[in-house]
Amino acid sequence: MLAERRQPAHEYYVAVLNDRVSQGPVLVASAQGGMNIEEVAAKDPNAIITTPINFERGFSKGEAISIAKKLGFSDESTQLQAANIFINLYRIFKEKDATQIEINPMALTTDGQVLWYELSCSSDGTFSNFILAWMPSLALTTMLSSANRISSLCETSPRKNPLKSKPRKPT
Repeated sequence: MLAERRQPAHEYYVAVLNDRVSQGPVLVASAQGGMNIEEVAAKDPNAIITTPINFERGFSKGEAISIAKKLGFSDESTQLQAANIFINLYRIFKEKDATQIEINPMALTTDGQVLWYELSCSSDGTFSNFILAWMPSLALTTMLSSANRISSLCETSPRKNPLKSKPRKPT
């Protein structure tokens, strides 16, 4: 897979998971992405933003933009890009009956784009990682409409990464 190289100016952590305390889905986010989120939480619990999600309706655009602002996205364009990622991440979580789905890192690039690099998904206690090469927020929306690509992201049985080609047999 070839992808255009994009320079991150800042990295973020974003996840949707089932919260035992509230007994419902929450969005967990931090402006300290690209690292182990458990270490971030241990060192600075205030660096973690936890937002309950209405199971039936998910996020409104206004709620998602509010989270983007809390993370430090300062202009309307990047706030909207981040908000779309949050909204679509929850949509994948719900459609695939996942227990956790995370992006680490999500990045703001030097040219003002909000992109994501690695998506990890768990639906039965196992994780599947999908490295998707700095995908723009619009790509997440596009992937959602492409059932063949997204359907294998969070299946209940572990599957191989559908984006990697099968190894060739030696000739």
